[in-house]
Amino acid sequence: MRILRPFALLLLATACAGDAPEADVDAESTAAAEASNAMPMPAEPHVMAIDIGIAVDDSGRIMGAGVEAFPAPAPLFVSIRTQATPDGTPLSARLLADTRTVDSVGGTATAAEANGVGRTTLQLAKAADLAPGEYRVEVFLDGVSVGIREFRFNAP
Repeated sequence: MRILRPFALLLLATACAGDAPEADVDAESTAAAEASNAMPMPAEPHVMAIDIGIAVDDSGRIMGAGVEAFPAPAPLFVSIRTQATPDGTPLSARLLADTRTVDSVGGTATAAEANGVGRTTLQLAKAADLAPGEYRVEVFLDGVSVGIREFRFNAP
């Protein structure tokens, strides 16, 4: 008899756990909830990532991304990945030595790829004239600062 008791409890629990909706949920509200789940909420334009480097591939992606120290001063590329950002939205990058602006460049967001991500690559050419040391790149989306990347140029 003890062996059958757990089995009987399992059967009772299974029989009581139905898939019927609760009494206070009507079909109209259920349909509205399902429709709202099917449509993604529109996202605000934003910058997903800022990569810096001294070389880019044919598609504008930074080669060796994630590096924060470079062997010697060189022109600096800034790759800005955006999401939900309309094509043509202003983007800019500013190269800073302490609080002084050394170089700045502007561009526009590019059309998003199939995954919804756009990529714009800008070049800060005056970085090649810098002395070894620590610097920052600040990125702006439509005139608003959205991120800073710190890096270092080592002595050649």
